[in-house]
Amino acid sequence: MEHLLLTLTGILGCIVRCDGTNYSTMTRKGILDSLLLNRNYDPRIPPDFDRDVPTNVTLQLHIVSFHSVNERSMDFTMTFYLRRTWMDDRLAFPSYTRSEPLELDTRFVDKFWVPDIFFRNEKSAAVHNITVPNRLFHLYRNGTVMYSS
Repeated sequence: MEHLLLTLTGILGCIVRCDGTNYSTMTRKGILDSLLLNRNYDPRIPPDFDRDVPTNVTLQLHIVSFHSVNERSMDFTMTFYLRRTWMDDRLAFPSYTRSEPLELDTRFVDKFWVPDIFFRNEKSAAVHNITVPNRLFHLYRNGTVMYSS
C-alpha cells in the first residue's frame, strides 16, 4: 500500500509539474506563443466573461496640449495620451524571472482583447500615425495589461 501511495504521489507530482508552463527560460516569442496559441486565447472575449462580471479598466488621460478654444461654440481641441490598464488572468505568466514587463510590438495589439473606449459628444477625432501607430503595449507577469495610445 505504501508503495502504491508513493507511486501515485510521484505521478501526481509529475503531472502538476509537466502541466504548468515554465516561463523562466522562455524567450518573448515563446511566451507569446504559449499565451496566444497553446491556450486558444480569443481576443473577442473579455477577460472576465466566463465569471459573468465586468472587467475593471483604469483610464488615465495625460493632456499634452489644450488649444483652439472657441467660447462661442464651446469647441476646443486637445492632444492627449490615453492609457488603459486592466487585468487579464488568461495572459499571466508568473514563473517568468524578469521583473520588467514584456513590451510588445504594436502590430500584436490586434491579437489581444482591448476595451472599447469612446468619448461622448465628440465632434471629431484623429489618431497620431506618422511613421508607425503611436501606441505602447505592456504585458506584466500577473496578467496586467497596459495599453497607451
